[in-house]
Amino acid sequence: MFIPGLQDTQQTGLSSDRLFTEHPQAVDVLAAFEETKRTGSPALVVITGAPGTGKSSLIASSLKLLQQEKLLVTMVKADRHAPVLPYAVLITAFRSLVLTLLGLPASDVARWRAHFGRLLGDYAGLAAHFIPEMAALMEQKARIPPDVHSPDARKQFHNMACNMARAFVMPGRPLVIFIDDIHWADQAGLELLQHLLSQGEEIPVMLVVAHRDVASLPDALTGTQLEKLHQSASRTVMITPVSLSVKNIACWLSGIFHVKGPPRWTWLSLSMKRPAVIRCSLRSFSGRRFRTG
Repeated sequence: MFIPGLQDTQQTGLSSDRLFTEHPQAVDVLAAFEETKRTGSPALVVITGAPGTGKSSLIASSLKLLQQEKLLVTMVKADRHAPVLPYAVLITAFRSLVLTLLGLPASDVARWRAHFGRLLGDYAGLAAHFIPEMAALMEQKARIPPDVHSPDARKQFHNMACNMARAFVMPGRPLVIFIDDIHWADQAGLELLQHLLSQGEEIPVMLVVAHRDVASLPDALTGTQLEKLHQSASRTVMITPVSLSVKNIACWLSGIFHVKGPPRWTWLSLSMKRPAVIRCSLRSFSGRRFRTG
């Protein structure tokens, strides 16, 4: 017998068994987190680069480090093929966090319920409408706004979202949200993230986003919105993933294919210089879909 949800693992949106999770620059993200924890002010970490340069691997490696800390951390991935829903990335992140809380023992859930009740106040019904899991956590009926497209409704949603983020923060434990492929996020969601980061030192949240470099973005409007996001944070850390070394790749492949003994650096080093060898080797493993990000 077991309590449902108690032993559930938090979903991150990345399949770590297909990603290299020992990226050397993960320590830079960890350093940004430590600074956020020390200062209590929001921060934005931007991971940018061309497609296939290791952005997702860097996120997976950073998650691996941060999950050793006692804090709430979640990861979402914007999907270009998903229905365009306003605020989708942040709502998905909040839903993941609330599901984590619902998996805690009943006494802890009760404490979180009281905590959210104090911070959300009249916004509890609105939160339950946009985040269904909040209805279960708060034991609160959803309140449907009369006009979701009005400026007042947008202001209420922004206030609710900021109060939600504030509620997830505990003393000495900033909230950490990873968003991969943020260049596919909807415009309303990007504006909400700008608002969240512009709250000065009120909400100690670290937002880690990954997007393509300027030359690879979907359109100019997306580039403008991302630039506004960069400028909205009081502290921004820019990271461009470096190319992985032969040793990094060899260790990763050795772990995937359960190779015993020291990796064969010489073979891999020669293969890296001969694309035909790489293509032949990867084709032989085409049944398993691995990627580096």
